[in-house]
Amino acid sequence: MKTIQSYHFQLATDSLFTLIFVDENNLSDTTITINGLSYLTDYYWRVRARNEVGWGDWSETWKLTTIIEPPTIPILASPPNNSVGLVQPVTLSWYKSNRAESYSLQVSEVPNFTTLVFSDTSLIDTSKTLPDVLSPLNQYYWRVSAKNIGGVSDTSEIWNFKTLGTPASVTLLYPENDAQNIPTTLTFFWSKAHNRESTIIYWFELATDTLGNTVILDTTLTDTSKTVTALLNDKIYYWRVNAKNEAGWGDFSEWFKFKTIRPTPSIPILIFPQNNTSGINITTTLIWGKVEYADKYHLQLSNDSSFTNIIINDSTITDTLRVVDSLQYKRMYFWRVRSINIAGISSYSNFWMFTTKIKPVNPPTSLTASVLNDGKVKLNWIDNSDNEIGFLIFRKEGDSTSSNQLICIDTVESNVISYIDSLVRDSTQYSYKLIAFNQDTISAPSNFATVFVLISLKEIQEFGMPKEYSITQNYPNPFNPSTTLRYSLPFDSYVKIELYDIAGQKITELVNGDHNAGYYELKINLSNLSSGIYLYAMNAVKKDGYLKFYQVRKMMFLK
Repeated sequence: MKTIQSYHFQLATDSLFTLIFVDENNLSDTTITINGLSYLTDYYWRVRARNEVGWGDWSETWKLTTIIEPPTIPILASPPNNSVGLVQPVTLSWYKSNRAESYSLQVSEVPNFTTLVFSDTSLIDTSKTLPDVLSPLNQYYWRVSAKNIGGVSDTSEIWNFKTLGTPASVTLLYPENDAQNIPTTLTFFWSKAHNRESTIIYWFELATDTLGNTVILDTTLTDTSKTVTALLNDKIYYWRVNAKNEAGWGDFSEWFKFKTIRPTPSIPILIFPQNNTSGINITTTLIWGKVEYADKYHLQLSNDSSFTNIIINDSTITDTLRVVDSLQYKRMYFWRVRSINIAGISSYSNFWMFTTKIKPVNPPTSLTASVLNDGKVKLNWIDNSDNEIGFLIFRKEGDSTSSNQLICIDTVESNVISYIDSLVRDSTQYSYKLIAFNQDTISAPSNFATVFVLISLKEIQEFGMPKEYSITQNYPNPFNPSTTLRYSLPFDSYVKIELYDIAGQKITELVNGDHNAGYYELKINLSNLSSGIYLYAMNAVKKDGYLKFYQVRKMMFLK
């Protein structure tokens, strides 16, 4: 046999080899590698050998069919990329790939697919409902590749979706927790349930406690507010909200507490002074009844019923009384009160009126009575009032305890502080009182002033002037009913001679006045007194005040 020198290889797309794809006639080996064949195409091939003699016959013709082309890359369809709020079970779908015989699906929680939540490499359909392997409210990534006998496509784009969970707790906005003075008609507000993309409805609950005493329950709300009317005043309420979506109800918010506003207070009832009362003190206390829910009271005091000339306008009173110390005597006043709290202000009460008392006249005080040298009685007193129009002068015989009747002997004008009674009898004891008066009223009486009237005081002539002060022992002594005493004054002096009982109680003044230097004789009649021992005391003071004299002597009166 001759040596084979080369081989001739032909590849054609028809059995007659008219459409030759490869024609190699210088092959030294019995193999050949062909590139660039078309997918899924029939090819025909044959081989012959050559030696020194020449080419031999062609081999029989064989036929081959190339493999199918790998499928195209799948295109994802749904859910759209970046979808949120997907309710389980989630179905993933994609478009059919050309030449695909099956598909491979991968689902992961990370975009690099280093860990897989779900994987299926034998899918024939272009969709897959995922089993219960997904967590609620979680982000997932997915991709698909196609395969056939010709190979596996590249993976599709990576899409992601987020599963739906039950709604998160809402945030209550208004009224705030522990809010006070909330109106009885109000709109509640809360935030939209966040991170739950498909919240459908809200559950609103209003209760009087957190134990289930529900006042309002509404599970059909689609907005984040709820208007409620006709709540009770001054009452504590609790409220909370829950949200629901296709995944179910989320958690309730915390309970918020609030207290409704107190009702507008009612009109106060006036108490004192009673309406149309007269004789009210110029410093008085206005009193009214306590009003439930009132925080403050508004008092108005006026001197006219239309309240155009307001004297007191006080809206800060927290008690149910107000001391008024700016009133005037004998005036008519009008007053009214209303209640105040945060909810509002009541109407005013009906006004009441009252009239203040007549201004009293202060009684005169320190009334004294003294006998003048001419036998008249001089009264002196202190005027303590500023509204008298005069004084009434009363007198009776005897001392202050005498049963004789006081008789008004005269009147004097206002601001007079002395009076001389010239209608007196010798050797008679008189008691005086004064009363101040005006056109409205009279004062209380003054103190009693008692005096003996002694007309027989006279200056007597002696040889020369006295060298010193002196007062003699009375004579006769004992006596009944009259006795005489003498006294001397070396200087012009003020002289007071007073009569006392043995216990030292002053009975009367016998002498009270200024005297010239000289000798004096005094006759006294004690017929109105009881028998007993009496004292008489002389007190003399020189006019310049530098020399004083005082002496006491006893006398005995026997009836």
